[in-house]
Amino acid sequence: MHDSIWAPWRMDYIKNQSNHECFLCEALESKNDKEALILYRADNAAIIMNKYPYSYGHLMVIPNRHTDDITSLNDNELHDINILTNKCIHALRNVCNPSGFNIGYNIGKAAGAGLAAHLHRHVLPRHVGDTNFITTIGETRVIPDLLERQYDQLLPFMQD
Repeated sequence: MHDSIWAPWRMDYIKNQSNHECFLCEALESKNDKEALILYRADNAAIIMNKYPYSYGHLMVIPNRHTDDITSLNDNELHDINILTNKCIHALRNVCNPSGFNIGYNIGKAAGAGLAAHLHRHVLPRHVGDTNFITTIGETRVIPDLLERQYDQLLPFMQD
């Protein structure tokens, strides 16, 4: 017997995979940062919340330029990505007090990139004991709060 977990938000993810060229570029073009889940914009990069997160507070730092090649990033882009990564850590420490962080890239589909065409650095807060049976055995994520509420909690810590 298989148990089912209701996750209606996944259908939006499935449908949107074929409807858009690059959802990160679309978010960057948006005039409504909250709707696009953009927490901060710098000259060469931005911080965006993951709309389909692996865990609470899952943020991504993205170059403003559409590229899948990390070696193509210029010094200004690399600088902004690093500064914004620190900004993410600062905000997440204040909002959810994690025990640690996972930070990194999945470059290319073979490495697990859900969107291989637009480079993005993941910033995930981690807590001791946050891997539980449902993640380990059920391959299911439990997100304990609404993205909108997370956005409102993180935004004040993104200000300069």
